[in-house]
Amino acid sequence: MSQENCNTAQDAPETPGGILHYTLDGTAPTSSSAVCTVPLLLQYSATVSAISIAPHDLPSAVAIAKYFIAVSPAVHTEPASALTTTTATIRALVKPFGVAGMYDFQFGTNSVNPTGMTATMTLPATSNAATMNANLTGLTTKTTYSYRAVVTTVGGTSSSAIFSFTTN
Repeated sequence: MSQENCNTAQDAPETPGGILHYTLDGTAPTSSSAVCTVPLLLQYSATVSAISIAPHDLPSAVAIAKYFIAVSPAVHTEPASALTTTTATIRALVKPFGVAGMYDFQFGTNSVNPTGMTATMTLPATSNAATMNANLTGLTTKTTYSYRAVVTTVGGTSSSAIFSFTTN
């Protein structure tokens, strides 16, 4: 039986002299489940189920708690496409790790700090990578523009690397 980290002070069933056993996959714990000894350190979303078992006593009722760990979205800039003398489509690939959010693109002629911004758009909740794009219009002919994506979810805000393109 492995001993793991677990917090017995909150929301855990109490049985005097009992040993606290838990699972992280939502299944009912048993006497052969992991034993809690110190606060549980979760690094991913999980459903924690716990029981207390004391010698010569019935197990306590099962306590269940769901924990959602939100991480910052991952964002990767993609090359611009559909370049003309005054338009371009800019893209980025984002993985929001299952939560919805918002995104926009910063763009402009400053290659270090693009100051223009597209409209803010909704990012759907998905576990898969999603392509974000924006169509830029009114650009100047034969001019180099830089851009990056900025994505915000409950897990935080992430920005992609800055890419550049030159209009025709």
